[in-house]
Amino acid sequence: MSFLLKEVNESNRKDVVLLKPTPAFVIKSKVIGYNQQVVRTIKLESNVKIFINLCYDDQVPQPDVPFNPNIVYPLIMNNKWEIPIVTSSIRSDVDKKGNNCYVCDCCINTECIDWIVKDLQLREILIEWCLESCEIRESLEISRDHIAFPKLKLKGDSIPSIEILNDELTTDVDKKISDALKPELFSDPSSFFKMKRSLIDDVDDQVMGDTDGELPPLFPRAEIETMSKPLIQELTELDLDKNIKRNNNTQVVERKEVTFDVTMRKTKATDVYKLKIEVVSNINSSLDVDLNYSEINNELIVLNTNLIDFKPKEVKIPLPDIFSKENVSNMKVFFIKSERKMIIYI
Repeated sequence: MSFLLKEVNESNRKDVVLLKPTPAFVIKSKVIGYNQQVVRTIKLESNVKIFINLCYDDQVPQPDVPFNPNIVYPLIMNNKWEIPIVTSSIRSDVDKKGNNCYVCDCCINTECIDWIVKDLQLREILIEWCLESCEIRESLEISRDHIAFPKLKLKGDSIPSIEILNDELTTDVDKKISDALKPELFSDPSSFFKMKRSLIDDVDDQVMGDTDGELPPLFPRAEIETMSKPLIQELTELDLDKNIKRNNNTQVVERKEVTFDVTMRKTKATDVYKLKIEVVSNINSSLDVDLNYSEINNELIVLNTNLIDFKPKEVKIPLPDIFSKENVSNMKVFFIKSERKMIIYI
């Protein structure tokens, strides 16, 4: 659970909680991509070190369920348990060589520090949550291949105090988003995907680490079907004219064929997301591609929405039977313009 920090001003200052974080340890990596359209207080560059101060304060909430490995790990696997994190905005600093670097602070409850000291697996999971929290807050990508833990209690002379509205500490932002995306509130499943995608689309690169292991082609529904159903089905059922007229000009423009190349792999961080799907196409913009979900067939449907430049095309991606509508509603979707690639994490 991450908290979205609202601006503090004179009208709401009386409702402000002041966190004075105590440092625990430092996570070091580097920024390898960022959304250039996001307005920030500092200018970002790629391939620059980033330090994350993991710190704690009694005023940050604890999870609803106290940590017990036998109870909590199954909940984590189903995205039902997280450690609340308050993440600061990014700031500039310099490393020991005098080179520019970035710093963020991730603050958790004091009791949670004791948990991660005693349980190294939970510590690794929390580190991933901190990286994700910084990535989402700042719309950037942090390398998972350059993670290190310098012998520092904190990066910088001190950790700045964090001002946060009291209702932000008591409001579960993830739950609010999840409730807003509940399928029963929408007559069309594509509606909540569009809403979900509007929060996280157009990141310059993927937000999670690369993947190694190949996922088996498909986990079939034993009671329904066998291997007769192909993994990827390309459909061109829409019957539209091949040529169109543009700008009231008599010149006829031939629309291009859309190509979809789909791959599925297991993710490294299976505690967060278990499946990574990449869809590479010749479509240049995230505005020209749409993503829907069919609960009946348990499959994703990627389709071209730019019918001015391209012919209609869609591709159906059957999901392994271990995934359900709930998993899909919590997925993350990114579009990498430079690679013309949509990345889906489930």
